[in-house]
Amino acid sequence: AWIDKMLQDPLFSRRVAEVWTAALVGYTRETEADRVVLLQWLAQELEQHRSYKDIALSLLTAQGQAATDGPVNFVVRHGEDMGVQVSRQFLGIRLDCARCHDHPFARWTQEDFAAMNRFFEPVRFQELSERNIVVRDAPMRTEQADLPRFLSGAQPRTSQWRAELALFTTRSKPFARNFVNRVWYDLTGRGIVNPPDEFHPENPPISQPLLDLLAADAKAHDFDIRRVYRLICNSQAYQRISSGQATKREIALFAKREVKPLTPEQVYDSYRIAQASAPMGRNDFVQQYYGETADEDFLQTWRFRETIQTMLERVTGDFDSHPK
Repeated sequence: AWIDKMLQDPLFSRRVAEVWTAALVGYTRETEADRVVLLQWLAQELEQHRSYKDIALSLLTAQGQAATDGPVNFVVRHGEDMGVQVSRQFLGIRLDCARCHDHPFARWTQEDFAAMNRFFEPVRFQELSERNIVVRDAPMRTEQADLPRFLSGAQPRTSQWRAELALFTTRSKPFARNFVNRVWYDLTGRGIVNPPDEFHPENPPISQPLLDLLAADAKAHDFDIRRVYRLICNSQAYQRISSGQATKREIALFAKREVKPLTPEQVYDSYRIAQASAPMGRNDFVQQYYGETADEDFLQTWRFRETIQTMLERVTGDFDSHPK
């Protein structure tokens, strides 16, 4: 009952939107992308119970203005690197390892990298004003040999390359597996495949039956986000205790839980509740917390989390240095 109540709370939508925004565009302000617009859009989509598949389709085919159309900012943030981002964010595949040479562990080649990136050749960017970029697609007509190619070998049959890429992506088996693996990673701090963007033969899942079961259930229920969170939160693996010393093997097998740090957003909110006010805004606090790492890749969000003790030691001085 408590799990269901929490999943229906608007704070669930906001919290998941914050995690996904960090994974999609990071925290840097040194970009034309407006992460706040993207964050607000994601929170609204989650609050309206949009499926993960529908959200992914919107992100992959986004056109419009960055200042008003949330998913456009994903495209603006990554530009010519979108092929890499699609493979990592939605398939769990590090295609960027094949940028300069064939992938050292998986079967992906430089040709696969180039063919996947070609899906985004039609994308055009136009600056309307500062931090407001328009994204649109130009119709493409090329010879068969120059067509983009999905990692499964599928190629578009129309000039709407991104729309077809979105369908290839969301209908693929890796899409479902990556989705449930990322939710598992978000909730436990470790993926069934870990790291979560390293799906390849040399990095097998800790439990293939578990991964397949969750992926099949997600697909059967149209990628219902709350259902996946509910299933995992009700599992024994999620409800393990984290007290006492745990071996690496126990952690890897989910026999014991790792201590789950708070995000900087959660620390700020907790401080506001305890103190009723704060000397700086939420976004400024998060930026100050991450410092020079704000422009790094946040796809593996747990890499940047600290224990509450470490975080408080570092930021309490920042709070205390401001006049009350």
